[in-house]
Amino acid sequence: MSDDSIILRPQNIHELLVMANEYPLAVIYAGGTSLFPQISSGLKEIPSHTISLEHVQEMNHISRTEKYLEIGARANLEKIYSIGPPVIPDTLLKAIRETASPSIRNISSIGGIICSGKGSSSILAPLYLFDTLLEIRSLSRSRWIPISRFISEKGSIQLREKEVLTRIRIPFGEWNYQNYRKSLYNSKSRDESLSFCACIRLSKNIILDLRFAFGGVSKRPFRNREFEILFLGKKIPFRTEELNALISELQFYLSPKDEKEKPIAYQTRCALEYCRYFFEEINLGIHHIPG
Repeated sequence: MSDDSIILRPQNIHELLVMANEYPLAVIYAGGTSLFPQISSGLKEIPSHTISLEHVQEMNHISRTEKYLEIGARANLEKIYSIGPPVIPDTLLKAIRETASPSIRNISSIGGIICSGKGSSSILAPLYLFDTLLEIRSLSRSRWIPISRFISEKGSIQLREKEVLTRIRIPFGEWNYQNYRKSLYNSKSRDESLSFCACIRLSKNIILDLRFAFGGVSKRPFRNREFEILFLGKKIPFRTEELNALISELQFYLSPKDEKEKPIAYQTRCALEYCRYFFEEINLGIHHIPG
């Protein structure tokens, strides 16, 4: 930061909301792992005011109820990872582990990652998978919105002026099996990656719920409920021709609109392969999956 930039340091959420109301153009940050690299590389101008969440302890809490896991937006990835299973879903744990080293995870906040809006972020796909809700607050109001509505198709976040992301709520689910995979298509950049996650709930080999989410195939994580509905009530293991038909259906939903988008087309092929691997694992391990 330059000497001309003013850093505000609220001590609690109320002070934070007052400052966000008084300085609506101020940039809010926790660890700064998204903000500072953009400034140093010239992609972002130095803001006249920034608001540091360093002392807002209320936004660092992690708690659970019978139905939800609630995470303060300032909580760093290492703190979330250290809680472990069964409180933290397996796919989210694997995504955190694959994201960065413990030293980076110690300063990267989950709220900062969500507000970066990067569709290729490994963390966002599991949050889409579990229908995560976000608490958005301003000095005058509070609202909860699904994460799927928080990031637009173009990758921009839907925060109104003077609003702050304060809490993340992940509903608990009874899943028989979860799967997470990640691959880099540019080894020099962790941002250019494909992440795949899926979860399934079974009863006597009948699919009661099945979800897929992909990071990196578009400007925001991809999840399509129309495709997921196709699986409900189906029995596993899948026959080869049945599985081929379902993978072809997924290809229709994932295919890029512009055939010239080669990186996206490449990631689409990887996504189809990962989806096939997931079902092959289900077929092969059916006798070892409870339910």
